[in-house]
Amino acid sequence: TPVGGWVLPLLAGNPALWSLHYEMLYYLGFLLVWAQAPRLAGLGMLLLVLLLLPLAWPAGQFLSNYAAGGCFWLGGLWLAWRAPVAPADSRQPWLAMIVLCSLTWRLHPGAGIVRALGFADPTTPDVFLSQLDFLPIALWLSAAAAGHVLPGGRRWAVAAFVLPALSLGWQGLHWPDLASAERSYLPIYLALWLIALAATAWRQPRRLWHGLAGLGGISYAVYAVGMPLQFWMGKQAWLPSGRPATFLLRTALTIALTVAAAWWAERWWQPRWRRV
Repeated sequence: TPVGGWVLPLLAGNPALWSLHYEMLYYLGFLLVWAQAPRLAGLGMLLLVLLLLPLAWPAGQFLSNYAAGGCFWLGGLWLAWRAPVAPADSRQPWLAMIVLCSLTWRLHPGAGIVRALGFADPTTPDVFLSQLDFLPIALWLSAAAAGHVLPGGRRWAVAAFVLPALSLGWQGLHWPDLASAERSYLPIYLALWLIALAATAWRQPRRLWHGLAGLGGISYAVYAVGMPLQFWMGKQAWLPSGRPATFLLRTALTIALTVAAAWWAERWWQPRWRRV
C-alpha cells in the first residue's frame, strides 16, 4: 500500500520490490503533472517543504521519505523538459561515472551529513533524506545515458566527487575509531575515488552502450525476478561451492537464468497475457 500498512507475501519474499509503492505514487503523480503542467520550481518547493517536515512534525517522516524519492523523479522530469539534446558525437567519462555510482552507494556520505543536521537516519528500506547524496551522480549519468546535456553539468559533477570525498575525509580523521573492516576498505575506496578522478579524462561515445539496448526491454522483469533467483541459486546444494571459481560459476549461472527468465516474462508471456 502507499504507506506500507500491509505487505503481500509475494512482496515480503522479494525485498527488491520494496519500491513498488513509490513507483505507483509517482506514476499517479505524473498523470497530474501531465494534465496540469505545473512549474518545476513549484514542484521543487513542495518537495523541499515535505523533506523538512519532520523538523516541525515528527509524524510526517513518511511524507519526507516520499519527497526524497520524489526529488529523483523530479530530476528525471527536469532532464526531460529542460535538458537540451547532446550532439550525436558527444563523449562522456563513463568509467568515472560508474565508479562514482558504486563508491557513493557504498560510502553513503549523506548519512553523516543528515545526522550532523539533527535528523535520525531510519533503518527502513524507504528512501530517506540522506539518500539525496546519490542525486548528483544519478543526474549526471542519466543525462549522459539519455543523450542530453545536463544543465549546470560541471557543478553536478563536482558535487558527485565532493560528496564521497567528504566521507573519505571524515573516516581519515577518525581513523583510530574505525572498525577493522572500515580500516581495510578505506584505502580501496580512496583508490577508487582517485581512479574516477583520473578517468574523467577518458571519454567515450554513447554508442558504446548501444549493445545493451535490448536489456532495457526486459529490465523491469530483471528487477522483479532477479533477487528470488539469487536466493534460489544460493540454496542449490548440488552445485559446487567454496572456491573463487565456483563463485564465478554460480554468478554466471544466476545472470544467465535471470536474463532468460526476464526475456520469457517480457517477450513471451506478457504479450500473450495482454491478448487474453
